[in-house]
Amino acid sequence: MKKKNIVSIIGSHPGTRGEFDFSRTDADIWVFNEALNAEWCERADAVFQMHAPEIWKNPKNRNDPLHYEWLQSGDTPPIVMMEQYAEVPRAYKYPLEEIKEKFLADTNVLYFTSTVAYAIALALYLEYDRIEIYGVEMETDTEYRYQRAGVGYWVGLATGAGVDVYASCNIFKEPLYGYEGAITIDYEDFVTRINELTPLCDKQYKEFEIIRHNFDVDWALFIKTPTQERGDKLINMTKGMAHIASMFGALGGARQENERYKKKADAMIEATGDWLIVRQEFEQFGTAHAKKLTELQHEITAMAGELQSKFTAIANEKNSIRRRTKGNDFITTMNKWIERSTFLGMTDGAAKENFVYAQKIDMLVRAAGGAQSEEVLQSLKSIEYEVGQDEHQRP
Repeated sequence: MKKKNIVSIIGSHPGTRGEFDFSRTDADIWVFNEALNAEWCERADAVFQMHAPEIWKNPKNRNDPLHYEWLQSGDTPPIVMMEQYAEVPRAYKYPLEEIKEKFLADTNVLYFTSTVAYAIALALYLEYDRIEIYGVEMETDTEYRYQRAGVGYWVGLATGAGVDVYASCNIFKEPLYGYEGAITIDYEDFVTRINELTPLCDKQYKEFEIIRHNFDVDWALFIKTPTQERGDKLINMTKGMAHIASMFGALGGARQENERYKKKADAMIEATGDWLIVRQEFEQFGTAHAKKLTELQHEITAMAGELQSKFTAIANEKNSIRRRTKGNDFITTMNKWIERSTFLGMTDGAAKENFVYAQKIDMLVRAAGGAQSEEVLQSLKSIEYEVGQDEHQRP
C-alpha cells in the first residue's frame, strides 16, 4: 500500500479536487468508490470501496454500471475493502482492529463516520509523514450532519501525532469561535469563489469539446456504416457528454450565483456605501433551485428514453438516406438533452452554492456567541422574504 511518504486523498467534489496535480510523483494517490473510472481522475495507487457487497455488486450503479466487473478484473490498484473478498483479486482488508488497537485502545471513542475518515485513519496507521486532502467538502445534508465531524476527528489525531496535514477544503476554513464572529458574508468570498470556479469551468468545457469532437468523427462513420461496436461506443460517448455537461453546468451555476451576489453588493455599495444580503435570500434561492431539480430530472429521464428509441431506429435502418434523416433528428434531440443536462447542473450548482452561504451564516452566528448571536437569531426569525419579488423590491 505505502510507496511514498506523502499520501494525497482525493474526493470527488469538483470545488477542490482539481487543485491536485496528477503529474506529481512524490505522493501516493487514494480515491474512492468509482472515481478511478471517472473522466477527472487520471490515476490512483489505491481505491477505497468501504461498502457492503450489495452496494458494489449493484448492476444499476448510477456512477458506473460496470464497477463490479472492474473490481473482479484484477486490472486495478489495491482496493481497500471491509473484507478480503475472494471475487476481488486485489482486495486489501482494512485493518480496523489494528487501527483501533493502535489509536483507540485507551478510549471508548470509536468514530468512523465516512470513507474519508477511514482513509485518514489508515494513512495515520501506515505512518505517512504528510497527509493531503482534496475534493472533500462535506456539503450534502448527510455529510454535513453526520460525516463531517468524523473527518475532523481523524485530522485532529493525525495533527496531534505530528503528521503534516494539508487540507485544500473549505471544511477546515471556518472562523475562530469568538475571535472571528462577524455575522456577515465577506465580499471577498464572492470574488474568491468566482476566481476559483472560472478555471474549473474552462477545464470542464475543454473536456466536453474533446469528447464532442470524437463523437462527431465516430458518428459520421456510424451513419455511413452502422455496426454494433460503433453503436455501443456512441451511446457511451453520448452519456459521457451529458455527464460532463452536467458537471460543467454545476460549476457554471455556482459561479453565476457568486457573480449575481457580487453585482448586487456592488450596486448596494454604490448607492449606500455598504451592503447586506440576509440569510433568507440564500436559503430561499437555494430552495427555489432545489425544487426545480426534480422537474428537470423527470424531463431528462424522458428525453433519455426518447434518444435510446431513436438510436435503435437508426441502427436498424437499412436505407442510407432515411438513416441520415433519422440521424439528424437524433442529433437535434441529443443536443437538447445535453443542453437540459447542463441546465440541470447549473440549477444544482446554484442551489448548493446558496445553501453553503446560508450554512456559513449559521456557523458565523454560532461563532459570534453570547448576546450578539442571540440578537441575530431573533432578527432572522422576523425577516420575511419572497423569491418572486422584483429585484427593486428585494432587501
